[in-house]
Amino acid sequence: MNREEGGNEITSGKDRWDTENWIHIWNCNKNETTIYEIINEEIELQIKELEKDFIKVNERKWKQRITDILLTRSNNYNGQYIFHEIIKGIFNKQLYEMEKDKNIKMKMEILITNIARKAYNKIWNKRCKKVTEIE
Repeated sequence: MNREEGGNEITSGKDRWDTENWIHIWNCNKNETTIYEIINEEIELQIKELEKDFIKVNERKWKQRITDILLTRSNNYNGQYIFHEIIKGIFNKQLYEMEKDKNIKMKMEILITNIARKAYNKIWNKRCKKVTEIE
């Protein structure tokens, strides 16, 4: 077994060892949910919230635009994506400023905040609890 810098070895798949590092935590197939499911769930929720405010968006285009931004490589963190920045609490202006309407901007702010909050609640906190149980 080799130990890579920045993490500890863990089993993550059948007879396979992966490095337990910050990126792996969010992408591990043993999580009950994925960051992508959280993102899609939150996009859907914010579209419904916009509709309640009588704001209609082209759902397919809107989802694609948000997803394209979230899957853009980070300029701040090597090897990471914009959604990693959001999880770290870094507020991304590209998402916030993708529309000029103040109601949509407010929903984008909620989307960003909720992705971070849900990622921590559904992935980070559960992994920390499992690690604590193991120790």
